[in-house]
Amino acid sequence: MILLCLKQGLGFFPDVGTTWYLARLPHCLGVYLALTGARINLSDCVMFGLIDYPVKHDIFPEIIYALADTSLMGDEPRNMLTEVLQPFMQPVGSSELWSHRMEIEACFKQKTIEDILHALKNSSSFWIKNAEKIIRTKSPTSLKVTLHALQEAENLDFDECIEMEFRLCNHFLEGHDFFEGVRALLIDKDQKPHWKPDSLDGVTQRELKKYFQPIEDELPLT
Repeated sequence: MILLCLKQGLGFFPDVGTTWYLARLPHCLGVYLALTGARINLSDCVMFGLIDYPVKHDIFPEIIYALADTSLMGDEPRNMLTEVLQPFMQPVGSSELWSHRMEIEACFKQKTIEDILHALKNSSSFWIKNAEKIIRTKSPTSLKVTLHALQEAENLDFDECIEMEFRLCNHFLEGHDFFEGVRALLIDKDQKPHWKPDSLDGVTQRELKKYFQPIEDELPLT
């Protein structure tokens, strides 16, 4: 999730297959994460189905040895995997994000960035209102491309999402905001990116569609 935070602040988009995963999270959590770059914890991951087996990172070597000593060639490999991992699983606490899932869904189910911001501004929930301020600091181009990418990803398989992300990456590298985000966040570190365009109105449908156009050297998937 830290990667999501960085990429949104950099004027980029969630890539490396995350459009497929984010588009399939319940209660519009994926849209919330993609647009705000919010960080989530272990409890959140468990409740929203991002992980099946919560374990501590410092016991990974023990888990690897246990898996290496187990044959998973039976009829029910998943059940066998659960038996191996069960002793390593740790209890998780309650998820604050899960408790706000309906508030997230009410705002982030909207079809445009403008409508999402309007819903956030008019929400009665103090918890969700802060998301509006966060989103307004992001690149308008990145926001619109990201939302459209997740909407497209709902009807794509994983390979098709990777192909889409490859196109988006190439188009972002031809634009302004990614390099400006790198400057503001990583080079000058002034935390004051100057996005172009600097408003949502400035990102027209025509400009948005350019990011999803095929490129000369498409990603070979076979």
